[in-house]
Amino acid sequence: MNNLTTIKGVVEGFERSTHVTGTDHRTSTTHLSIFKIGTNRIMLRTSAPSIISDGDEVVVAGIHDNGQFSALACKNLTANWVSPLKQQGCALTALLFMAFISFLMSFMIIPIFFCGVCIYFAYRVKKHDKSLKLAYDLIKNV
Repeated sequence: MNNLTTIKGVVEGFERSTHVTGTDHRTSTTHLSIFKIGTNRIMLRTSAPSIISDGDEVVVAGIHDNGQFSALACKNLTANWVSPLKQQGCALTALLFMAFISFLMSFMIIPIFFCGVCIYFAYRVKKHDKSLKLAYDLIKNV
């Protein structure tokens, strides 16, 4: 994974969009904020609408990915707003529980494989949560 960096500056060309996923029984909405700071194109995904507009001074923390900056955390210095921190604690717990149950049933080949898959995804979730926390620490005292 790329190193986390911060970018501070004035928002230009602000656009807002939403992405809805799910089924008839449960949906999830992700709010997308796309804008520029200087020459950097920024994409911020949040669970709630962002409080950002053109001309606001912001600081974002994230990674450069495929020609754009994927912000993991944002602090709007003008509006005194910080993007919500949403970590995956329940997902990590569920994956580790499934890995444990699979390990207990490890007298068969398929549960051993499933246990390994659960542990791999638990590792990825934990790594992502650690990156999010670090991004928030980078913008906290700006």
